[in-house]
Amino acid sequence: MWARTIEVAAGCWLLMSPFIFVHPSGNFRLWATDLVVGSLTIMLALISYWKPLRGAHWLTFAIAQGMVAAGFSSGTPAPAAIQNEILVGLLLAMLAIVPSLSESPPESWRRLNRQM
Repeated sequence: MWARTIEVAAGCWLLMSPFIFVHPSGNFRLWATDLVVGSLTIMLALISYWKPLRGAHWLTFAIAQGMVAAGFSSGTPAPAAIQNEILVGLLLAMLAIVPSLSESPPESWRRLNRQM
């Protein structure tokens, strides 16, 4: 579950980033993207701790792809806020493919251990 913990931290970073990178007040898209995506990332990571919804973190992968695509479509040179979205999106995409029980041995090994 270490990947979900880092996803929560990345979501908190996204919630703080409009204030760190000082988005222009007229650019509502950057504010909304960071606040909505940050909140969704935190929510999905925390929901993934609950056993019936352990696969909810895969939705973070779709969100991350959208962040990266939106960042690359913004043109060049990208401001720091857009670069932040691209980097956090790539980080979230990498973390989303890590299984929730990645620190546990494979299920077949756990069954074998129970039989012994």
